[in-house]
Amino acid sequence: MIIPANEFAEADKVLGAVSGETSEDAIVLHFDIRYAVGQAHEQIIERIQAQAEAAGGRIVDILNDDPYYVQADDPRVQLLTATYNDVLGCEARPVAVGDGTHARFIPRALNFGPEFHADHVPAVDGIDLETPPFIAPGAGNAHGADEWASLKNLKTAFVLYALGLVRLDQYLQ
Repeated sequence: MIIPANEFAEADKVLGAVSGETSEDAIVLHFDIRYAVGQAHEQIIERIQAQAEAAGGRIVDILNDDPYYVQADDPRVQLLTATYNDVLGCEARPVAVGDGTHARFIPRALNFGPEFHADHVPAVDGIDLETPPFIAPGAGNAHGADEWASLKNLKTAFVLYALGLVRLDQYLQ
Protein backbone atom coordinates (compact mmCIF):
# COMPACT_ATOMS: atom_id res chain seq x y z
CA MET A 1 0.00 0.00 0.00
CA ILE A 2 1.34 3.42 -0.83
CA ILE A 3 0.32 6.50 1.19
CA PRO A 4 1.53 10.03 0.39
CA ALA A 5 4.54 10.85 2.58
CA ASN A 6 2.99 13.95 4.11
CA GLU A 7 0.20 11.86 5.71
CA PHE A 8 2.37 9.89 8.14
CA ALA A 9 5.51 11.12 9.87
CA GLU A 10 6.84 7.91 11.41
CA ALA A 11 5.63 5.09 9.16
CA ASP A 12 9.11 3.65 8.69
CA LYS A 13 9.00 1.97 12.11
CA VAL A 14 8.12 -1.69 12.52
CA LEU A 15 4.79 -1.90 14.34
CA GLY A 16 4.00 -5.54 15.02
CA ALA A 17 2.82 -6.93 11.71
CA VAL A 18 3.28 -3.63 9.87
CA SER A 19 6.58 -2.42 8.48
CA GLY A 20 7.43 0.24 5.97
CA GLU A 21 9.86 2.56 4.33
CA THR A 22 9.67 6.14 3.17
CA SER A 23 10.82 8.00 0.09
CA GLU A 24 10.48 11.67 -0.87
CA ASP A 25 6.97 11.20 -2.23
CA ALA A 26 5.57 8.08 -0.60
CA ILE A 27 5.36 5.79 2.38
CA VAL A 28 5.29 2.12 1.49
CA LEU A 29 3.67 -0.11 4.11
CA HIS A 30 3.86 -3.90 4.31
CA PHE A 31 1.13 -5.73 6.22
CA ASP A 32 1.34 -9.30 7.50
CA ILE A 33 -2.28 -9.97 8.42
CA ARG A 34 -3.40 -13.25 9.97
CA TYR A 35 -7.11 -13.78 9.51
CA ALA A 36 -9.57 -16.42 10.59
CA VAL A 37 -10.58 -19.50 8.68
CA GLY A 38 -13.83 -18.66 6.91
CA GLN A 39 -13.04 -14.95 6.70
CA ALA A 40 -12.63 -13.66 3.15
CA HIS A 41 -9.40 -11.79 2.48
CA GLU A 42 -11.28 -9.64 -0.04
CA GLN A 43 -13.28 -8.07 2.81
CA ILE A 44 -10.08 -7.18 4.64
CA ILE A 45 -8.55 -5.69 1.49
CA GLU A 46 -11.69 -3.64 0.82
CA ARG A 47 -11.50 -2.08 4.30
CA ILE A 48 -7.79 -1.34 3.97
CA GLN A 49 -8.35 0.10 0.48
CA ALA A 50 -11.06 2.42 1.81
CA GLN A 51 -8.72 3.72 4.52
CA ALA A 52 -5.85 4.11 2.06
CA GLU A 53 -8.03 6.03 -0.39
CA ALA A 54 -9.32 8.29 2.40
CA ALA A 55 -5.67 9.20 3.09
CA GLY A 56 -4.91 9.69 -0.62
CA GLY A 57 -3.17 6.31 -0.92
CA ARG A 58 -3.66 3.13 -2.88
CA ILE A 59 -2.96 -0.59 -2.66
CA VAL A 60 -0.34 -1.62 -5.20
CA ASP A 61 0.36 -5.30 -4.63
CA ILE A 62 -1.37 -8.12 -2.74
CA LEU A 63 0.05 -11.51 -1.83
CA ASN A 64 -2.48 -13.71 -0.07
CA ASP A 65 -2.11 -17.14 1.52
CA ASP A 66 -5.52 -18.41 2.61
CA PRO A 67 -5.64 -19.95 6.09
CA TYR A 68 -5.15 -23.70 6.19
CA TYR A 69 -7.15 -25.59 8.78
CA VAL A 70 -8.09 -29.19 9.41
CA GLN A 71 -10.96 -29.83 11.84
CA ALA A 72 -10.11 -31.52 15.14
CA ASP A 73 -12.70 -34.23 14.40
CA ASP A 74 -10.84 -35.30 11.23
CA PRO A 75 -10.01 -39.00 11.80
CA ARG A 76 -6.34 -38.41 11.00
CA VAL A 77 -6.12 -35.60 13.57
CA GLN A 78 -7.85 -37.81 16.14
CA LEU A 79 -5.46 -40.68 15.39
CA LEU A 80 -2.36 -38.48 15.76
CA THR A 81 -3.74 -36.81 18.89
CA ALA A 82 -4.36 -40.23 20.41
CA THR A 83 -0.80 -41.21 19.53
CA TYR A 84 0.54 -38.10 21.25
CA ASN A 85 -1.55 -38.82 24.34
CA ASP A 86 -0.58 -42.51 24.39
CA VAL A 87 3.14 -41.73 24.25
CA LEU A 88 3.02 -38.90 26.78
CA GLY A 89 0.32 -40.37 29.00
CA CYS A 90 -1.72 -37.17 28.99
CA GLU A 91 -4.94 -35.75 27.58
CA ALA A 92 -3.66 -33.01 25.25
CA ARG A 93 -5.87 -31.56 22.52
CA PRO A 94 -4.79 -30.65 18.99
CA VAL A 95 -3.42 -27.13 18.61
CA ALA A 96 -4.05 -24.87 15.63
CA VAL A 97 -1.17 -22.54 14.86
CA GLY A 98 -1.65 -19.01 13.60
CA ASP A 99 1.30 -18.87 11.28
CA GLY A 100 1.86 -20.18 7.80
CA THR A 101 2.44 -23.89 7.55
CA HIS A 102 4.15 -25.97 4.91
CA ALA A 103 1.17 -28.38 5.10
CA ARG A 104 -0.91 -25.98 2.97
CA PHE A 105 1.18 -26.91 -0.09
CA ILE A 106 0.42 -30.64 0.01
CA PRO A 107 -3.23 -31.66 -0.44
CA ARG A 108 -4.77 -33.08 2.77
CA ALA A 109 -1.47 -32.73 4.66
CA LEU A 110 -1.25 -32.32 8.43
CA ASN A 111 1.32 -30.78 10.69
CA PHE A 112 2.19 -33.12 13.53
CA GLY A 113 4.84 -32.77 16.12
CA PRO A 114 5.57 -32.28 19.75
CA GLU A 115 5.02 -28.98 21.48
CA PHE A 116 7.06 -29.52 24.60
CA HIS A 117 6.24 -26.28 26.32
CA ALA A 118 4.75 -25.80 29.78
CA ASP A 119 2.05 -23.51 28.40
CA HIS A 120 0.75 -26.25 26.08
CA VAL A 121 1.55 -29.61 27.62
CA PRO A 122 0.92 -30.88 31.13
CA ALA A 123 4.01 -32.02 33.01
CA VAL A 124 4.52 -35.70 32.20
CA ASP A 125 7.35 -38.18 32.42
CA GLY A 126 9.48 -38.35 29.31
CA ILE A 127 9.79 -34.65 28.53
CA ASP A 128 11.75 -31.71 29.91
CA LEU A 129 9.82 -28.49 30.37
CA GLU A 130 12.53 -26.60 32.22
CA THR A 131 14.60 -24.24 30.09
CA PRO A 132 18.33 -24.98 30.44
CA PRO A 133 20.20 -22.52 32.66
CA PHE A 134 22.22 -21.16 29.72
CA ILE A 135 19.03 -19.93 27.96
CA ALA A 136 17.82 -16.51 29.12
CA PRO A 137 14.39 -16.35 30.79
CA GLY A 138 11.66 -15.96 28.17
CA ALA A 139 14.01 -17.04 25.37
CA GLY A 140 14.57 -20.38 23.64
CA ASN A 141 11.27 -20.43 21.78
CA ALA A 142 10.61 -22.44 18.63
CA HIS A 143 12.21 -21.15 15.43
CA GLY A 144 14.23 -18.54 17.30
CA ALA A 145 17.98 -18.08 17.27
CA ASP A 146 18.23 -19.81 20.65
CA GLU A 147 15.69 -22.60 20.12
CA TRP A 148 16.61 -25.67 22.16
CA ALA A 149 15.57 -29.27 22.64
CA SER A 150 16.83 -31.74 25.22
CA LEU A 151 18.01 -35.20 24.17
CA LYS A 152 15.18 -36.60 26.29
CA ASN A 153 12.64 -34.57 24.29
CA LEU A 154 14.22 -35.54 20.96
CA LYS A 155 13.95 -39.24 21.90
CA THR A 156 10.30 -38.78 22.86
CA ALA A 157 9.66 -36.89 19.61
CA PHE A 158 11.20 -39.78 17.66
CA VAL A 159 8.79 -42.24 19.30
CA LEU A 160 5.88 -39.89 18.54
CA TYR A 161 6.83 -39.57 14.88
CA ALA A 162 7.53 -43.28 14.38
CA LEU A 163 4.35 -44.47 16.07
CA GLY A 164 2.30 -41.72 14.43
CA LEU A 165 3.54 -42.69 10.98
CA VAL A 166 2.89 -46.40 11.56
CA ARG A 167 -0.64 -45.72 12.81
CA LEU A 168 -1.34 -43.27 9.98
CA ASP A 169 -0.08 -45.79 7.42
CA GLN A 170 -2.37 -48.48 8.88
CA TYR A 171 -5.33 -46.08 8.82
CA LEU A 172 -4.74 -45.05 5.21
CA GLN A 173 -4.49 -48.62 3.89
